[in-house]
This record gives sequence, structure tokens and C-alpha cells, in this order.
Amino acid sequence: ARQLGRERSGQQLIEDLQKLENTLPKHTNRPELKMVFLLDLNDRGLSQAGRDTVGNALISLLNGENISTFNGYQSVSLESILAMDPDVILLGKRSNGKPVTNEFLARYPLLNNTSAGLSNLIISMDAGKLIAGLSITAVEQAADLAKRIYPASE
Repeated sequence: ARQLGRERSGQQLIEDLQKLENTLPKHTNRPELKMVFLLDLNDRGLSQAGRDTVGNALISLLNGENISTFNGYQSVSLESILAMDPDVILLGKRSNGKPVTNEFLARYPLLNNTSAGLSNLIISMDAGKLIAGLSITAVEQAADLAKRIYPASE
């Protein structure tokens, strides 16, 4: 904003993001939920978001613990996800459009056996909103996800 001579607009954007982030429930009375962010690459399988990714930042906004210990994105097997047993699976799709959880689970039915599957916390989301990083739309999406993950905190 400084480089463009739009400091006031830049400051307003920062304030808007902070206000929106403050609307997210903090869930301090609950233990962190183990979460994983998966990109559904269709016939190429699943890619798991590790540290230093927007998926990890989204998990942090949701007060979750990213079960991924690596940096970047890596291919992941169903067996690996089952072994990690996440409480919440956030599912995005690399191509345009919001993935449909039922279609995803029809292709990967083993995930129903995770804690996330048993708790109905395999949640589809529009990964396209994360392309620009933690933008206003990404924080808005996090607020919507928080309502689903922590319904008692509303």
C-alpha cells in the first residue's frame, strides 16, 4: 500500500482482516483437534498440506493441530491418513469448483473409518479461495468452517 500511495486503504484492509479473524471462535476450552488439509487431485490421488502452506495457516486459524510434519505439499496414501487418524479432514479440490464430500467418500470409503469420518467432520471447501493466501475470503471461509467444526461455540 505504501508503494502505491494507498496507505489508508492498506490499513483499512488490515483492520478488516483483524476484525474478521477475531470473529473466529478461539476454542480455548477444548484440546486442539488433529486436522489435515487434503487436495483432491482426482485421478492423481491426494496431496496433503504440510507446514509452510496455506492449508497449514487455515488449520492454525481453526485452532487445530496440523498432523503433517513436513513442509509443502506431498502425495499421501489412504493408509497413512488412517494411521494418523485426524479428527477433522478439510478437503479442497485443485480444479475449479467446490468438491462434494459424498463423491469424495465414494472414491475413498476407507476415510469413513477415521475419527473425522466417524464424527462427520470430513468437510469440503473451495480451495480456490486459498490461492491468494489468507485473504478476506479465506478468513471468511475459516469462519464458516469453524461453525461446522465447533457448533457449540457459536
